[in-house]
Amino acid sequence: MPLTAVKIYPKQYHATLGKGLRDLVAFLINDHASITGPGWSIVEAFDSAAVSRQIPSTPSGSGALNSFTGTFSWKDDTLTTDDWIVLETNIAGGNPEFQFYMEYATATTLQYIMFPFEDFSTGGGAVSPPTFPSRAVGSTTSVVTHTAFGTAGEGWYTAVADEQMLSFCITMGGKTSISWGYVGSIDEAFSNDTRPFVIYDNPSVVIIYNGSGGTYWNRVSPIDNDTIIGTGYWMMPKPGAAATDLFIDSTFWLPRQPLASPGIVFTGTHNHVVGFLRNVYMGHNGNAYRNILGSKDYICFSDDPTDACIVFPWDGSTEW
Repeated sequence: MPLTAVKIYPKQYHATLGKGLRDLVAFLINDHASITGPGWSIVEAFDSAAVSRQIPSTPSGSGALNSFTGTFSWKDDTLTTDDWIVLETNIAGGNPEFQFYMEYATATTLQYIMFPFEDFSTGGGAVSPPTFPSRAVGSTTSVVTHTAFGTAGEGWYTAVADEQMLSFCITMGGKTSISWGYVGSIDEAFSNDTRPFVIYDNPSVVIIYNGSGGTYWNRVSPIDNDTIIGTGYWMMPKPGAAATDLFIDSTFWLPRQPLASPGIVFTGTHNHVVGFLRNVYMGHNGNAYRNILGSKDYICFSDDPTDACIVFPWDGSTEW
């Protein structure tokens, strides 16, 4: 469970993906000039122009990006393609964490992959990408490619995060086009599932729906703590075997506008229910295509108004 309340990075406009990525990293390590973040730490970063790979002298907190030395893109806010960074979550008391690799791959593509056993090797060759641990999880074992918008990744960048999860979206035209991603912890996992970390691998699919056809969730299996599995899908409640999904049934649920925590289940040889997403909810498709709920306490969005939408907690003030 989270140790503190979710931190919100509310709809920040950036003209390029490089600017957006660097600002999102500053938020995650709580090094942003105006937005409080969850306090993740930097493990290592790479500047492709300088052909330099560095471990910062201050791994987390205020001043972390400035603690890189010399000319270095992450410090100087001059990212170019092939620059990458590895971050680590921030859980006190020796609880399991994960590491998260992000690469500014092209002008419009962000690539990322999760290291659920915190076993990234620092100090390797100054290359992009670096060597990944054997149990790295993205789109199974390959990176997830998250495409931004415009010719340079122009758009509005939004995130919610705590010490052990990140969910973010990139929009274009304010909110006319959208992509979405999630990486991190699941709540209510079984006690022997000590690293219930998942990653979503299809950022262009921005809906929650019932059925095993869209297996977009990946993780290392808790059954043997070794096998990487990619057969995870959403769980959506139904009122009965022959009835419509609750979150797309307007006859009863639309007037009540319910929110629920979506669950994730894996099928096949490593069949199991993981638990429920943290700080991400499912909402009725009638909430609106992309809109604010309540008094700006939540936002909802999807890429298909006929399916259940994704809902984030919101800051109560920023217009979505």
